[in-house]
Amino acid sequence: MFGINLKSKEHLIGLLVAVLAFALFKPMLGPLVTAWSEDPESSHCFLIPFVCGYLIWINRERIAQEEMKESGWGLALLVFGILLYLLSYLGGIDVAQRVSFVVVLNGLVLYNLGMAVYQRILFPMIFLFLMIPIPITFLSMVSFPLQILSTTLSKDLLLFIGVPVIQAGNILHTPKGSLEIVEACSGIRSLVSYITMSLFFAYWNGGRWTTKITLVLSTVPIALGANVVRITFTTLMGVIYGMQIARGFLHDASGFVLFGIGILVFLIESHYLKLYFEKESAPQ
Repeated sequence: MFGINLKSKEHLIGLLVAVLAFALFKPMLGPLVTAWSEDPESSHCFLIPFVCGYLIWINRERIAQEEMKESGWGLALLVFGILLYLLSYLGGIDVAQRVSFVVVLNGLVLYNLGMAVYQRILFPMIFLFLMIPIPITFLSMVSFPLQILSTTLSKDLLLFIGVPVIQAGNILHTPKGSLEIVEACSGIRSLVSYITMSLFFAYWNGGRWTTKITLVLSTVPIALGANVVRITFTTLMGVIYGMQIARGFLHDASGFVLFGIGILVFLIESHYLKLYFEKESAPQ
């Protein structure tokens, strides 16, 4: 792909190792794709391999300039990933199996192409870990506090704009009816997606580490704020036009609109953060 001579004995061995590794992981790949398709929180995982492939492709010329040779560190990482998979497979631990798959992918690249090439594509290779669905148990632990927090903040915002509302746990009671803030509306889905986007924007936009870290950390208030605005707007429309509308089309449409707004916020934020930190670091 990058000018590697596959006729050499070493690369033929590396190719054979890759084929055997994928054959070993075959039982895990089907359930992984099923999890992507059935879990709304993991639907973005379909894009991760394509994004990583694109990032590697646009840097192909610089990658081709590096010396390509086998790496012992890659072999060690490969062996570690396979052992982790075997242990997690025997123990029935799905998350560890999926983690080991990405570890093995990294090990194969490092072993066959060497450290110089691997450093060139380090971000895309690490980015692959984001295609692993977050365990449901962890999501449940995080989503409930987010449900209550989003409900409380939405209630406060509704009272501020003059809408009479009473909160009972994760339910908002209004004169026109009640609206339950279910787990899917906790904001955890948008938070996971925003974190993925922020990491991509941080890499794509370049700049200083302070810019990148600030951009990634900002995902939490942006995701929470967008979700509160969505709940508040949906409840307000329900009070005006009826709760049936709030629970139907408006609920789904507002999610897509706010997600698009979130992307726009990230683009604007990444642009101004880069300008600010570059200005701060510029010589006086």
